This record gives sequence, structure tokens and C-alpha cells, in this order.
Amino acid sequence: MNRAKLFVLISVIAAFAAGISIGLVIRGFNKKPHLKSRLSRELNLTSEQRDQMKKIWSEGIRTAKRLHKEQKEKLQKERDEAIEELLTDEQKARFKDILDEYSQKIDELAQAKKTLFLEAVEKTKRILSEPQGKKYEELLKEQERRGWKYPRP
Repeated sequence: MNRAKLFVLISVIAAFAAGISIGLVIRGFNKKPHLKSRLSRELNLTSEQRDQMKKIWSEGIRTAKRLHKEQKEKLQKERDEAIEELLTDEQKARFKDILDEYSQKIDELAQAKKTLFLEAVEKTKRILSEPQGKKYEELLKEQERRGWKYPRP
């Protein structure tokens, strides 16, 4: 290889390396000291605004879930009663059996989900240091106080 080609090759490699280095430096400067949501970053929220928004949305979502569940149960009950009115006594008995079997299967699914969740909690506890384990327990208890049930929906 002649000197000119070697010089060009080294120049290209140096320029490439410089570009990568500058990109990494710029990327490092753009990192935020703590994690923020995209919305928080886009709106440039203060920490007080982030806290207020978190409260607004957590309460709103909790209320929406509760209302949705209540309305869904009410609608399901109305549907089942309307279907029952169409049935003969024999069909009503069979319909009740079907609903009971369905409820049992749903309960079994919920129990399986809870078991898997609790196993994951126990595995998590085993990998944590003692201070981390205490903090983890506190976080779990705080979630329970907020109405969070195992496993988390």
C-alpha cells in the first residue's frame, strides 16, 4: 500500500473515531439527572408539577377502574337476568350450572395468578440485600394500603 492510500485510510478512521467520540460526549451531556416521563420532559414540568400530575392521574385511573368494574358487573348482571327471563325452569337450572362453573374457573385462574405473583415476590426478596428487602416490604405494604391486591391487576 502506498503512503497516500495509507494516509487516506488513517484519516477516514480518525474522522470516524472523532465522530463517535463527539456523539458519545453530546449524548452524555443530554442525559437528565433523574428519570422523567416523556410528557414531563416535553412540557418541561417542575418537580412540583410532576408530583401534582402523578397524583391527578393515579387518582383518576383508580377511580376509572373502580367505576368501570362496577358498571361492568352491573351490565353483566342485567344481561344474565334478561337471558334468564327467556329460559324455561330446566334451562334456568342449566344456565345457573354454567355460571357456577364459569365462576369456579375464574377463581382458579385468579388463584394461579396470585400464586405466580407471590412466587415472584419471594424470588425478588431473595436477591435483595437486607436494607433493600426492608424497603421492598415497605413498598408492598404501601401498595396494599392504597387498595392494591395481590396480584396487581
